[in-house]
Amino acid sequence: MNTRIVMASSAAFLAFVGLSLTFAPHEILGLFGASIADPIPLLLQIGGGSLAGWAMVNWTARGLIIGGIDSRPLTLGNLVHFVAGTFALGKAIPLLGVQPVAVAVLVGYGLFAACFGYLVFGRGAACVQASGLRPSGP
Repeated sequence: MNTRIVMASSAAFLAFVGLSLTFAPHEILGLFGASIADPIPLLLQIGGGSLAGWAMVNWTARGLIIGGIDSRPLTLGNLVHFVAGTFALGKAIPLLGVQPVAVAVLVGYGLFAACFGYLVFGRGAACVQASGLRPSGP
């Protein structure tokens, strides 16, 4: 698995979602038909800023060997974030109605949860490089 692609694409995904939440919270709430109460847009903006910050972390770490001991906290943090996001969005989809935007974000979160799960528990790039073994499969 090319970890540079995983890190760069997760950074782009998080930046898109984070910046959207930061700069267009009212529009996003309107998209889902949610009420625009005073604290809700503020919470979306704070969450969006956090996602944009997480995107910057992933972007700056895209050149590292991901999956080894040096980048283990980064990999575990991404895994927890994307798994928790997948579960939260999966639980919210029935409540929101099947909105294409929400489903797309859920699919993105699920894909990155699987990628980081592979890097943490599978034969990630650092495991293959350190052992001198070649990854099996295509």
